[in-house]
Amino acid sequence: MKVTNIRIKCSKPSTKQLQQLCNRIERETHKLGFNLCANIINSTRIDIVGPSRGGPKVIADDKHYNVRLNPFMPPKRTDSPTWNQYVVLNNYLNNTFDKLKISATITSLYYTIRKDTTVYDEHDWFYQKPSWVCHNENQGYEVISQAEFMDNTGVSILEYQRQKRNERARENRRRRKEAQAKERQQTKLNLIVNE
Repeated sequence: MKVTNIRIKCSKPSTKQLQQLCNRIERETHKLGFNLCANIINSTRIDIVGPSRGGPKVIADDKHYNVRLNPFMPPKRTDSPTWNQYVVLNNYLNNTFDKLKISATITSLYYTIRKDTTVYDEHDWFYQKPSWVCHNENQGYEVISQAEFMDNTGVSILEYQRQKRNERARENRRRRKEAQAKERQQTKLNLIVNE
């Protein structure tokens, strides 16, 4: 996420003002449940990044995490935010910049969150989605919260994964037994033929 063209009362902010803004963003987003770091790049630019210079990540623990759905693989735990969590983060940034009367351009991947003093909302971001993102969502690729996953399946992701492992193990045991039975039968036939 890039914050560029930062202006406070039509002038470039000082390093101290930028550092205060970075500290506030880090502190407040942590309270919202995000793991972010705000870095000063130059006198008019801040980069807001997640761990290891990646995108925003949610603070995940055993009880609160998100689930990545892929139509060709089993669901997996992830710390990537859902669409609704992105909306909360973007709205927070817009509200913070409005309160502090800061003019800036905020972009996140393919979305423009703010342009000078013009604030964009979820409706605007929905129409800024690239076509390939919409295609992937239609195919079943998405990130949902654990609560949504539990509502859809009735079990937690860990329980779901355990059930799938057990099903695979049962299927492998059944195949092994069938193979052993065939092998025994073949051995008996070979003995009968050899006599």
